[in-house]
Amino acid sequence: MWSLADPRIRAAMVCLAIATVYLFVWPGRRNPERVALRPLWRRIVLRWFHSLFWVVAAVACVLWSKVAVIAALAIYVIFLVALMLERRAVAGK
Repeated sequence: MWSLADPRIRAAMVCLAIATVYLFVWPGRRNPERVALRPLWRRIVLRWFHSLFWVVAAVACVLWSKVAVIAALAIYVIFLVALMLERRAVAGK
């Protein structure tokens, strides 16, 4: 079951690689003053939820679980809403 020949394991590895990239690349990393002005919930969501989505997507690939897929989609929707609110706040300034 835990073989690289299994497409689910390969997909999970790709998801984990993307999650690792997003640990280092995140919105606002180049502008710490703007990050400090964000509400705490938005700072947390924009910093960690994209990586968290990819980790949960990797779990969904391995377990082939609808619950994990629904959790991943919920995490991603929350991330997108926070990102839209951030862009709207930046555009309004």
